[in-house]
Amino acid sequence: MSKDIAHVGLIPDGARRWAAKNGCTLDAAYDLTMRHIADIAALIFDCGIRTLSVYLLSADNIRRRTERELRSVIDAETRLASEILPPLLAQIGARANVAGQKPLLPDRFVHALDSLERATPQARAATRTLNLLVAYDPWLELDQAMAEASLEHPANEQLWIREDVDAVLRSGGANRLSGFLPLQARYAELLFLDDLFLDLTAEGITSALDKIRRRQRRLGS
Repeated sequence: MSKDIAHVGLIPDGARRWAAKNGCTLDAAYDLTMRHIADIAALIFDCGIRTLSVYLLSADNIRRRTERELRSVIDAETRLASEILPPLLAQIGARANVAGQKPLLPDRFVHALDSLERATPQARAATRTLNLLVAYDPWLELDQAMAEASLEHPANEQLWIREDVDAVLRSGGANRLSGFLPLQARYAELLFLDDLFLDLTAEGITSALDKIRRRQRRLGS
């Protein structure tokens, strides 16, 4: 049997393909994706997971996507941070932590993320954590950690996310991490799901977590 799973990573891939497949606009698909992220997050925490890290937007996404695509996803993620997540985090007793390069983001999105992180006193004392990877690049994380490291505070203590990831779930059929927390996920169990993210069901998520719990994790041994 696997050791206990405390930290799960989620790569919610497939919104653009889902929009094309279902004949809806990109704006609508991203809006539905954000609401589904909240639903899946609530489910994963309900399954006993203490920390969830969600890959919302990479620095490469910002550099390479068209202005139209980027506007759609940033608008939706701003609503996620400002409208959808605050009541959910208050309800489940979780705090938010943002990992990434905020200077790469529009001011309105940064304001929404900052407000979410500040949260309420109850959230600051929470034992559950929702990490949001936004404008994330592992090289930038490592560069910053090395620059801030000292004898008293080694580089691993300066990472944006310090806790090791136990399992990573990726939707959409791609068998790669796309730069998702490579240091933290070095011993993580990986599960690549064929379903596009918006087609994932609660049963599919709980089945995936059960499958990972049944694996024999070696953790470098």
